Amino acid sequence: ALATGGTGDVLAGLLGGLSAQHARPITHELARSKLGERARLMPDDGCLTLFELARCAVAAHARAASLWRTQNTATAGLTPMALADQLPEAVTALRE
Repeated sequence: ALATGGTGDVLAGLLGGLSAQHARPITHELARSKLGERARLMPDDGCLTLFELARCAVAAHARAASLWRTQNTATAGLTPMALADQLPEAVTALRE
């Protein structure tokens, strides 16, 4: 279902939105730190790294497609708008 043109744009938009809301700011100390020191420089503030945000976006994107599939008998034909319509429910399901 995700082989339809435009569904990747939905993923990109989702990642952009999540990044704007939850991305951890990059500080000079973090940028210069070594991998082993990052845990000390990243307090538990509820923010996520870009890698973590990408994982969340991909999971929500796939879950939205799965939700669409359970509600439709067609195996193809998922439009970007229909996919985007499923995102609120998909994100809610992933938070639980």
